[in-house]
Amino acid sequence: MFKQSVLNQSGEMASLFSEWESSGKSRSSIIVGERVTGTVVAITGQRACVDIGLKSESEVALAELVCAGVKVGQQASFLVLGNPNEDGEVPLSLGWAVVLDALDNHSIVSATITGLAGAKGNYMPGVHALVAGVSGFIPASKLELPRRELQNMIDNSTPIDVVVLKAELGRHNLVLSQKDAAQEKRRLFLESLQPGQKVNGTVTNITTFGVFAHIGSGVSGLVHRSEVTSNRTATQEELSELMPVGTTAEFEVKTVNLEKSQVSLKLTEAPQVRFLKALKPGMVIKSRVARIAAFGAFIPLGAGIDGLLHNSALGQAGATAQQLLSIGEAIEVTVNSVDVNAQRVSLSLKASG
Repeated sequence: MFKQSVLNQSGEMASLFSEWESSGKSRSSIIVGERVTGTVVAITGQRACVDIGLKSESEVALAELVCAGVKVGQQASFLVLGNPNEDGEVPLSLGWAVVLDALDNHSIVSATITGLAGAKGNYMPGVHALVAGVSGFIPASKLELPRRELQNMIDNSTPIDVVVLKAELGRHNLVLSQKDAAQEKRRLFLESLQPGQKVNGTVTNITTFGVFAHIGSGVSGLVHRSEVTSNRTATQEELSELMPVGTTAEFEVKTVNLEKSQVSLKLTEAPQVRFLKALKPGMVIKSRVARIAAFGAFIPLGAGIDGLLHNSALGQAGATAQQLLSIGEAIEVTVNSVDVNAQRVSLSLKASG
């Protein structure tokens, strides 16, 4: 009975071993350069242990996991760098899997600039950068950033978008481009725009024929002069008064020309209306007297809007604007009321002291 029991146990052990051995991948099934899915099971020092279904766990550089945001217990796709060693461990890389996928798919990835490459005086061939823990090089001609901003980017580990131009695993050669990534983002953004779509933008430039507003991903659209004012002879200075550089507003896309990378926009709300909505009773405004009438003075407030400072709001009984004020005089006024529909603002003279 005892002998039979030992035989039974021996047979069960052999069966279990056979099942365990067949349940995982065999070493011969691992192909250098292929992608395998693995689970991060532990971290030891600067390495992470990854289970890819073999009898032994494999290792990958911890820095690559940190850059990709992969944690213990999570799965990821790894690139097989070489054949298993005697212990059955397979050299893996998460970073190179990310890099080669980006190259194959022409996709944009995040990089961090780590240092200047061989800078001598005013000459700088490029910068070193990390993509998912893999060290690469960005030629100076492929940078969008001015050199004066690079050190700040390095000190703060500020991420930038890049595309992979060349990736040679055997030579550990990785060439990146920020400029091509910017062009790709611009192309994708332009393709996403549709006539009638609402976008937010910031005025960046003013010309005699209209206003340019940046609406995202390096794309600027033109708001024709006729969309800003009904005055057909409005000067650049007058347009600037209505929509100064730095003004943020909502726009509607009129047309998109993908061939010329041009976008035309129109305002969803007139500059004067937007300005009037921002005025609140009690606000104090510094300005100069523009015109004087028998009943009061007109004071420019902005965006082509003049407010009325009535004689009764001068703070002196029986006094008139003609008596107390002169054209061009600098004064401070307080907003009393705002009628957006009628585009009227009533003012009072701010008491001195």
